Amino acid sequence: MKKKCSITVMVISFIFAIYGASIAVVQGNTVNVQIEHDYNYNTSEDFINNEPLILSVYWLTNLFNRPNDGGLVVNPVIEWQTDLNFDLFNPEPTTSSDGYYKWDFTGINVEESEMVPISGYEENNTLIMRPRFNVSRSVEPKILADDTTQQIVTVTLKLEEELPEDMNSFWIDIGSPSIAYLGADLVESSFISQVPVAGWNASNNLFQCQWNIDPKNIEIGKTYTFMATLESTKSVDLVGSPIFTPSVWVFYGKWHQPNPSVVTSNSVTVSDLNGHLSATFTADNIVDWNLLFTDSLYIFRLLPVVSQITPPPPPFHVLIPADVTIKPETLNTKSNGKFTAFVQLPEPYDAADIDVSTVTCEGASAIKGTIVKGFHVLKLKFNRQDLNEIEPGESIEFTVTGNLEDGSIFEGKDSIRVNK
Repeated sequence: MKKKCSITVMVISFIFAIYGASIAVVQGNTVNVQIEHDYNYNTSEDFINNEPLILSVYWLTNLFNRPNDGGLVVNPVIEWQTDLNFDLFNPEPTTSSDGYYKWDFTGINVEESEMVPISGYEENNTLIMRPRFNVSRSVEPKILADDTTQQIVTVTLKLEEELPEDMNSFWIDIGSPSIAYLGADLVESSFISQVPVAGWNASNNLFQCQWNIDPKNIEIGKTYTFMATLESTKSVDLVGSPIFTPSVWVFYGKWHQPNPSVVTSNSVTVSDLNGHLSATFTADNIVDWNLLFTDSLYIFRLLPVVSQITPPPPPFHVLIPADVTIKPETLNTKSNGKFTAFVQLPEPYDAADIDVSTVTCEGASAIKGTIVKGFHVLKLKFNRQDLNEIEPGESIEFTVTGNLEDGSIFEGKDSIRVNK
């Protein structure tokens, strides 16, 4: 859907699919529609500690055509009526006036598994708060060295303080990442197993594993461990060993399902309990609308981590950023001596796996490479006379690049002084 109507899908829209899968039996042409009031925090780190964080705050509506062979949602239109003042939307509404906003997707057919998320931000759209828990993520192995690799994903969670009393849902989710480039899937992944956790409800499909519990049943100070196994297969167009770490979601909130919870019609309205926002969803065809409202949904996400990839043409190579130090710090271009580059790769890569015969620095090929004893650093020697013509300057950038034995490419830069 996002390709057809240029919608930037908010990461939070994924949660709607999780809720929808657990609420009602899928039958007919079932389409989930929901209002959320969200508090969101994202990080690329492998942990979130119980310390003050800055959360973005926004309202979200979503239309999700659930995968049950029920058909399309034809020419959807979404309308908001609200007493709130919004200063930013994603996407921008087609029509707007005081308290009224309309998104007209005429000409669009929403296929199954597609979503139409719309988010609106008020002027004061951040909140500083502690998450009330600690969470961490680990993956073993971290890189996909083989054509097909099984990874064990482990998430630990410890609630540090009580949640608000009115919270009625708490979820842990692990979602499989993917590497796609210019429309090509370079890595395809799916979950093949999930470990149950005592006291938690578990569910899964190929793309996500979830555990949920009534927040009142979580023991403060107890560490819970969640594990799942992910199987990932690399495309023949991807050379090297990419880092591949799935996303982890921790979220809790207060959700409600109206009565009736399913409305069979071409139009339906969902309202938040406080009367701030009503959303009307309309289609040209009759569908089974599955309704849900979520108030005060707190979402904390460890973002997926995947490697950088070289640009086209294929084959695409894993691109590893390297830490490079050039010595001496002042280089005389008229000298016929040698200069040195020290290369260190980020974990879990090892500089010992670099193919020295492929390493170059500004036109000069490495003539020798040795591992510094006791360190994961490759020491490379170059002839100064082999350098490309370099202009003198106080801070001239040198780039060192080369291949690992598996075909991954590393690149790193350092700036030194150059004299004639």
